[in-house]
Amino acid sequence: MMKYFFFGLFVTLTMHSYAAIETYNFDSALQEDRFRSLSLELRCPKCQNQAIGDSDAEISKDLRAQLYRLVKEGAT
Repeated sequence: MMKYFFFGLFVTLTMHSYAAIETYNFDSALQEDRFRSLSLELRCPKCQNQAIGDSDAEISKDLRAQLYRLVKEGAT
């Protein structure tokens, strides 16, 4: 019984180590500030009233990538 507990604990802890960390490179501090403020203003469609910048949902990850692309292109 105890070995199942440790196996479950091991699997849980190793799953967190595979979580990807998103890094974005901006051309200016202004672009970075704009991205940060918009990612905290826009809401995740899956999470209940959570910003896409704070959400771990897959749709929020996609939206952050789209927001990054738009900010880099200079969209308004």
